[in-house]
Amino acid sequence: MVTGQMKLFCLPYAGKSAMMYNAWKRQLDETIQVIPVELSGRGRRWREPFYSHLSKAVDDLYAQMASQLDHTPYAVFGHSMGSLLAYELTIKIQEQKQPEPFTVFLSGRQAPHVKDAAKSIHDLPEEEFRQALRKLGGTSEDFFEEKQLYEMLAPVIRADFKLMDSYKLKNKVKVNSPLIVFTGTEDDTIQGNIRELEQYSNCGCKIIEMEGGHFFLHEHEEQLLHTIQHRMLEYRRIVGAAY
Repeated sequence: MVTGQMKLFCLPYAGKSAMMYNAWKRQLDETIQVIPVELSGRGRRWREPFYSHLSKAVDDLYAQMASQLDHTPYAVFGHSMGSLLAYELTIKIQEQKQPEPFTVFLSGRQAPHVKDAAKSIHDLPEEEFRQALRKLGGTSEDFFEEKQLYEMLAPVIRADFKLMDSYKLKNKVKVNSPLIVFTGTEDDTIQGNIRELEQYSNCGCKIIEMEGGHFFLHEHEEQLLHTIQHRMLEYRRIVGAAY
């Protein structure tokens, strides 16, 4: 146990490596240890196979984190697919009776029981798949124009969308951690009422709207990080004497 230290485990969205969060290490308070948790098939694990089901991804994430779940207070952040993983991962941690996160940050996705209304894109023909990605936004035009880059990353994105399409909520289990939910005011990928996420915590749920579409976390990164840091430092201030 390191007095005053906290951990922030970060889960990526579809098609991305968790290394996208490395920049946060320089932007958050030095007492917050940013820990990107990598998924199979990308980043340093790019040679490893994709998951067959979202539950396999959750098991893998838990296996990576388990040894780091000590008495150091920690939070979990996930955007889009990462938000769904963050919820299921927190349930897994509870089931394993491990120390639970003091906050779970869910970003850019509706409640787990709400199915995506949009047609699945993972099995679309190539050109339709490219157009669907363009419509989703958040990807530079260079990605589509650089053939080698596209051919390298497109299979990862397809695999992740297939992973999300395979997901079905078994039980609406509540987490024993407060939820802080970030949502874009112009995010047309969100289905249902974002406040339905309030049903998923025994400790309260705060909804924070941010300007922008699905990838508001890049458009307003400074604001997002300010909110995350404020929550984490406030937690340390309140309970700091206990650890």
